[in-house]
Amino acid sequence: MVSKTTFKRLLTLIVLLFAAINHAWAQEIPDATYTLLGENVYPEGITYDAKTDSLFVGSFYKGEIQRIQRGMVTVFIPAGQDELHSVVGLFADAKRRRLWVCNSEAGASQRATPESIGKASVHIYNLDSKALIKKVALTQQSGHFCNDIALDANGNAYITDSFSPVIWKVEGTDFVLSEFVNDDKFRGEGFNLNGIRITPDGKYLITVKMNSGQLFRISLKDRAVLEIKLSRPIDAGDGMIFSGKHELLVVEGFGAKEAGIATLTFSKDYSSATISVKLQSSKIKVPTTITIADGRLFVVNSQLNHLFKPEESGPPEPSFSIVGFDLKRLKHKEVSR
Repeated sequence: MVSKTTFKRLLTLIVLLFAAINHAWAQEIPDATYTLLGENVYPEGITYDAKTDSLFVGSFYKGEIQRIQRGMVTVFIPAGQDELHSVVGLFADAKRRRLWVCNSEAGASQRATPESIGKASVHIYNLDSKALIKKVALTQQSGHFCNDIALDANGNAYITDSFSPVIWKVEGTDFVLSEFVNDDKFRGEGFNLNGIRITPDGKYLITVKMNSGQLFRISLKDRAVLEIKLSRPIDAGDGMIFSGKHELLVVEGFGAKEAGIATLTFSKDYSSATISVKLQSSKIKVPTTITIADGRLFVVNSQLNHLFKPEESGPPEPSFSIVGFDLKRLKHKEVSR
């Protein structure tokens, strides 16, 4: 018979082992760091163009887009050009040579005015010439926040609106705007819908509701909305990217109890997901978005807590950066543990 003392020790070991498994990527050291140009950048969005081997990073405060190509950082779109306020989500369409940009104003950019708050637009740039192809306003009214962008195989864009219960669609051919889904499940206080991606099979949109921890599946065929059953709520969910057919990496960022990158493993039909390991590092400073490039997972260090809550957080670190982690090494660690 097992004594009570022995049983308690075994139970403690099991709990510790479970905790270790669920934090298998904890406190990782990045193998790549890029420092962005200038002060008060407060970066938010990131995307990758494979053709030119370039990362593009947007500034939430300055309304600027910077480019990182083979380790060199340059300004791609200058601050405030084309009425950019806060550059949020970015998506590089390498095939059609387009850079899709979410432009918003929450009252925190250097160009904010009472009239501009709550107005949002999508800007489409030529990835090679930098020319503005089209600017599409999310209506002329306030009460909108263009947050993140996903593209389907035909080049159509799907856009989350954090201040309105809508997922917008912009046609890839003529750039016509329409409401793809308008659903009361997306309503809430503060920032609601945030990161968005299309499943690898091309059937669904997956989007996170930041303030509630919910994850939704939206059918691209009939627009049906399903709340995905999760093993736990997502804590302050932000940007996301698929790292496998049924594996999604999701940022738990500004406002999270423990900021980092959570790993979600989906069921076959994406109706449920288990949240397991979480990447954490002392080099991650309030993450917002992520992308995968050349086998690395790149994380944006936004430091947005210093912009939105300066009284609590004080001044930011003088330089702003993105950090990269070897994805193959991370996955190997996960399996080996």
